[in-house]
Amino acid sequence: MAGIQYGNAYLPITAVTANPAEATAFPKTNMVNSEFPLLPCRSTVITQQDFVFALGSAVTGTVFIQILDTNYTSVQLASGTSATSTDASFNADNLAATIARWLYNGRYSLFVSKAITAKTHIRLRILAQTPVDNAAYFSTGAVHVLSAITTFTLLGGPFAPMPLRTRQKYYGTGSAVRPRTDFYIEMDWSAKWLNAADLPLWQAVALLGDHTTFSVFLNLGNSQESALFRTRGNADYAITGVLADAVLHLVEYIGPELT
Repeated sequence: MAGIQYGNAYLPITAVTANPAEATAFPKTNMVNSEFPLLPCRSTVITQQDFVFALGSAVTGTVFIQILDTNYTSVQLASGTSATSTDASFNADNLAATIARWLYNGRYSLFVSKAITAKTHIRLRILAQTPVDNAAYFSTGAVHVLSAITTFTLLGGPFAPMPLRTRQKYYGTGSAVRPRTDFYIEMDWSAKWLNAADLPLWQAVALLGDHTTFSVFLNLGNSQESALFRTRGNADYAITGVLADAVLHLVEYIGPELT
């Protein structure tokens, strides 16, 4: 089994199409607002919904798609060359995926890779289904598309205790900002006997700083084990010869903290 993955090589995606339509108070632009990753986009019905994201330019290679905090489980992901969700270019590579609940934070999320060739758009198709919360709409938090991901060669942590905490955060934007309390993960991301290949990777995470958000995928065989994180405090390393013990303190990013 491969090691933990992380990355912040986010493509500058924009939400260009919602079909049939998003709710006026919860528009599709919320899905690309990473400052407020749990501020949702909502549909108006629970029949099949298509959301199309422009990638900014034509992309060839493997991309990594992260979808956070949904209230549905059955989706298809396709790449194409049009902002029109029914365009034939999306017909060639539909990837069916199941979004599951991550026990640690209680949210339904997905992290999946997808190979694309000269494609400019990604379509998220939410199949007709009953939402897990029995709502009359589909709800989606932040959507990210990454052009690259870093994989540690060791399985590593986080096997230290992972406390689940609550705090108030900002929810909404502009004059509609209001407080909301939600769960978040706080953990020590640790590894024993870090090898020479992995040590520079850990150092790169540490150098991102407290205010840089990045995606983490535990890569333990469950596609829901993914969230946004930031480092907090110092990164600690103890080096013996060519090996090192390393600890990074990570806090799940769920939005700006209330002050």
